[in-house]
Amino acid sequence: MKIGLFDSGIGGLSVLYELVKRIPSARYIYIADTFRAPYGTKPMEDILRISLEILSFLKLKGVDCIVSGCNTSDASLQSFKSDLGIPYYSIVKSVAFNELQGKVAVIGTEATVKSGIYKSQLENIGVTSVFQRSCQLFVAVVEEGITKGKMVDAIAKFYLTPVRRYNPSSVVLGCTHFPHLKRVIQSQLPGIFLCDPAKSVAEIVSRDCLLYTSPSPRDS
Repeated sequence: MKIGLFDSGIGGLSVLYELVKRIPSARYIYIADTFRAPYGTKPMEDILRISLEILSFLKLKGVDCIVSGCNTSDASLQSFKSDLGIPYYSIVKSVAFNELQGKVAVIGTEATVKSGIYKSQLENIGVTSVFQRSCQLFVAVVEEGITKGKMVDAIAKFYLTPVRRYNPSSVVLGCTHFPHLKRVIQSQLPGIFLCDPAKSVAEIVSRDCLLYTSPSPRDS
């Protein structure tokens, strides 16, 4: 089985990590589009164009399925109605895999938050109170390999103080860069459950993987 995965940088490695844990026998093609990063500050039409280019490339590489490792790209692709011809796993839609209740907060890039895609998905599963917060600089510090220290603590405090005041029962990590900052995020939101869609989408793919696995070892 060959799985395609993509992100604007290293954030999607959090998804790859969860996939490898569950499907270690698969082969993976990972695209980190650092040349055009960050996606989160771009117009949605530009993000869609970039995303479709990457999907086409992965199909040419013969992947059996494609997993979104970028919430921002995934948000843009929700308006794309054509059939890819192979399974596509939406990291945003995987949030429905979790039984979230009460007040839920979503943190993500500017584009993801502005799209309202997570808010819509959460409302579809019965969540009635959703607070959204853009945390764009989280992407930048992770891309620089900075995941702790006074600067990261200050950025996290700035972004997450309004989230803490909202007092949610759960916070959705609506960007795959954010699990790399899980410790500092949790320190600002003590006692609040951090929902990581990277784990959810990997669980869904692993559940379905037998459907796309060749029956013959010679074909693997």
